[in-house]
Amino acid sequence: MTNTIAPSTVRVLPQDRSSRVITVIILLLAYSATVQYVVGPALESLVAQNAQNNQFNDTATLLTVMRVGVVFWVFLVSFLQALSLRLIYKGIVRGPAPSLGTSWCWALAGQLPFILTGLSLMLLADGRGIGALGHMGLRIVFGAAAAAIYCALARYAFRPSGARLTIYFFVVTVVNSVLLVAVAAS
Repeated sequence: MTNTIAPSTVRVLPQDRSSRVITVIILLLAYSATVQYVVGPALESLVAQNAQNNQFNDTATLLTVMRVGVVFWVFLVSFLQALSLRLIYKGIVRGPAPSLGTSWCWALAGQLPFILTGLSLMLLADGRGIGALGHMGLRIVFGAAAAAIYCALARYAFRPSGARLTIYFFVVTVVNSVLLVAVAAS
């Protein structure tokens, strides 16, 4: 005799609003800290190159403004990613779908491999090799891992058709790869 649970009663990551908000905030902070660490040297060299065209009194102010901008973009991009993942999921899988808040939580959970890799480079390698996180191939692998995590959470929560979920995974991975290549080319 198997014990089956109706998909609506399955809980994947926090379901109540306050716990989900706290989880999203913690994951956003970890993700933005990792992104800050990865782009930090590039921001510092950009500020140093443009020191004479600085509209602020000193370069430290410009660097702070740029770092705040990076945090803002991390928040915005992760939210837009969650929205697009949810809409693509609803279009392909055609069944119960996560709410936008749950999708945001799942999208950020998909960033855990990137966060943990960045954290391990910070702590264990003293920052050596941090530039490798910006390479195209590794970014595509992280994107595929994020899509796989999102699919695994959706599979656990809603038990959609395996074929539709596989199609969703490939569509999301291809779209992610195309966007990464387009951003790198610009």
